[in-house]
Amino acid sequence: MKKTSHFIDLSGLEDNLKVKATETFALPEGFFVSHDEAQKYVKACCRLAWQLHLVQPPMVVSTEPTAYDKNIHNLWYECSDDTNSEIQDYIWPILYYYKGGGVAAKGRVMLSKGQIHDESETTMQEI
Repeated sequence: MKKTSHFIDLSGLEDNLKVKATETFALPEGFFVSHDEAQKYVKACCRLAWQLHLVQPPMVVSTEPTAYDKNIHNLWYECSDDTNSEIQDYIWPILYYYKGGGVAAKGRVMLSKGQIHDESETTMQEI
């Protein structure tokens, strides 16, 4: 199945993602029709999500925790270098080999000035 995953029709997933993105980011009606690069990006994201889902156990992406941890985060180059700050935004999520597994790729984050929250538990979403 992994070898043929690129033949799977993901248009339904792509359509759902476009609807959700349009609602979440208040995009104008028809945004994806008039922006070819945005359509290509959605296709690539859906294809990657599908391929990550096929791996056993499934790989996991996460935008948690909200406290900066140098073991699982890299700083975005334009943000404060005060590592005693909480995360303001995820530029790129953390990629785990599997739920509860090691970090395959650190998340890229932008920090805000503030106190670190003591959050020892990380929640993850399976793709």
